[in-house]
Amino acid sequence: RQMTEFKSEGFKKNVHKFAMYIAHAKTIIFIGEGNKGIIARYAARYFSNIGYFATGIDDPFYPPVVNKGSGTVVVVLSESGETSSMIDQVASYKANDACVLTITNNRNSTIAELSDWYLFYTNKELCLPVTYDLSSSVPLVYIIEAAARDLQESTDRMSKLKEVDRQNGVNL
Repeated sequence: RQMTEFKSEGFKKNVHKFAMYIAHAKTIIFIGEGNKGIIARYAARYFSNIGYFATGIDDPFYPPVVNKGSGTVVVVLSESGETSSMIDQVASYKANDACVLTITNNRNSTIAELSDWYLFYTNKELCLPVTYDLSSSVPLVYIIEAAARDLQESTDRMSKLKEVDRQNGVNL
């Protein structure tokens, strides 16, 4: 079911809309907690690779650094969208006029409601006692990479993507 959703035109349009929010950002801040914090750092690196100034924050208590009107886009990565420290982060960024986007597994979450726009994916939440999250991050990584590729193809930030055949050492 999930792969069907990822291949649907509606999903592709949502990824494109997400990418267009980021297209003219001067700074992109990806924030997440726990496993999503690791993905936030990965996302920042991925977007930096295509010419954006991006940083990943994996500490939900890191003070928001935003100059009002600075073209900052904050991308919140949250499985539940209900973590109080992440809700506080969103409120702080919103108070500083940052554009807040969320990628979440919970479309009815507080964070999604506070955001300027959110992208929802379906994923089975798996947790161990004491709230260790074992939910897959594959859908989240897929969305991040799809948005970056969309930006790469629709803007002139850097040269166009080329496939490389490493075995034969040629560009395809």
